[in-house]
Amino acid sequence: ETTLATVEEERDAELLQLSMDKERWERTAREERARHEQRESMQASSMSIMQTSELRERLESENAWVRLQSNEVIKGKAILEGRVMLLENENRNLKRLLLLREQQQSQVRLTSRHRYCTPDS
Repeated sequence: ETTLATVEEERDAELLQLSMDKERWERTAREERARHEQRESMQASSMSIMQTSELRERLESENAWVRLQSNEVIKGKAILEGRVMLLENENRNLKRLLLLREQQQSQVRLTSRHRYCTPDS
């Protein structure tokens, strides 16, 4: 009976040891899963930060390009407005010249008629 009791005690001790080992392995597995999830979360966060940073850089670059294009458009508009003003001035000057020429031609006609139609005869 002492051997039976000893065997039972040994078996109980072994079961207790196995139970403790099982708990330790489960705890280790949970901790490892938690660390793994934390690493994944940190990597995802890091990727998100990198992607956000890359996106910000790309947007800043595109905004700079748009500003440059906008400035070019503004310059082009100013150049075209200047050309329009020059053409309008030139048009006014040409109209004045045309009017002056018509007046001169009219004057020439009057003087030449007056020459031929003199009451000297």
